[in-house]
Amino acid sequence: MIELLAATAPGRALTEAEVRYLELDPGRSLLVLWRLRVDGELRQVVVSRGRMPQPPGTRGVEEEGDSAVRVSWYPDDPGLPLLAGGLDAVARRLLLPADGEPELLAWMPQQRATLRLGDVVFKLYCDGADAAAAVRAHAACLGWLPTPAPITADPTIGVTAQLAVPGRPLGRDDAVVVAERAGRAIRRLHHAPIGDLRPEDPGALVELCRAAVGRVAIALPEMASRLTQAADMLGAAAPVGLARVPSHGDYTVGQMIEDDGRLWIVDTDTLCAAPPAHDLAAYAANLISGRAGDLADAGRALESIVAGYGATPAQIDWYLAAAVMRRVDRPLRRLKKHWPERTEHILAAVEGLLPR
Repeated sequence: MIELLAATAPGRALTEAEVRYLELDPGRSLLVLWRLRVDGELRQVVVSRGRMPQPPGTRGVEEEGDSAVRVSWYPDDPGLPLLAGGLDAVARRLLLPADGEPELLAWMPQQRATLRLGDVVFKLYCDGADAAAAVRAHAACLGWLPTPAPITADPTIGVTAQLAVPGRPLGRDDAVVVAERAGRAIRRLHHAPIGDLRPEDPGALVELCRAAVGRVAIALPEMASRLTQAADMLGAAAPVGLARVPSHGDYTVGQMIEDDGRLWIVDTDTLCAAPPAHDLAAYAANLISGRAGDLADAGRALESIVAGYGATPAQIDWYLAAAVMRRVDRPLRRLKKHWPERTEHILAAVEGLLPR
């Protein structure tokens, strides 16, 4: 890869290339985010092939053929042109101050990015409809979840702005400690009078699991039979007739910031209507990444979040199995060390959770 990228950075010394993240849609597209050193400085570059999303205002614009390989050095991103243009123009358009250098908080190439500039957090979206939906979701959650205050938005260019909150971003090591508080917070949302939400039923979760299985089966064909059997068992056992509540949709400790004991939920873009078990199981399953002790940690997190929630939601065991199955492709998508073995551990966890 270094040899291939050298043509896009003539005269520069490229070393230490490693994959940070990949997106695979079998038979359609592949996107790989690389990190490497360029003249000793860490840089990120995306190599992609297949149809790219088109940013707001460019629908219908002719693009290269699907077979073309595209190389985009950060901050250049064909799906997020505002990244390369900088936040100064965006801030001025939104009538916000633009002093200082923005800090990149999160980036999903060709999809979305989150940056902080002073006391403002900007979220950039490839699809203006996604930005508009994020604004609606954030407004719906206000008063029901401890979320940052919205400032303004312009979905026509795919950008939202909200007030930055103080505190420390939480990670895996914090998940069990804050789980009970997380349970109390999500219970309030589940009882909120919020209507007109996108439904997220067990069948949709099964399809996400099958998509993850499809990616892993290509990379590890020797596991394809077990993967398919587990997905089939999951689908056959999918619950029906469960009542839906307002749901975060991606409730994990990585969406949280703690400030002197106060818990902030900083991302509500995935707001939907789902059975209560959806959020609680997702929180626990997020601790499973194929390492020894993961399942025990997830069990402790689930016990604590249920305690904070105050009741055990119906079909929590099925939802936990599905939420873990959905993660079976994570070691591959991040090319973790020993990712085949870690994938095996995740699959084994799913098989142990499935009803017999």
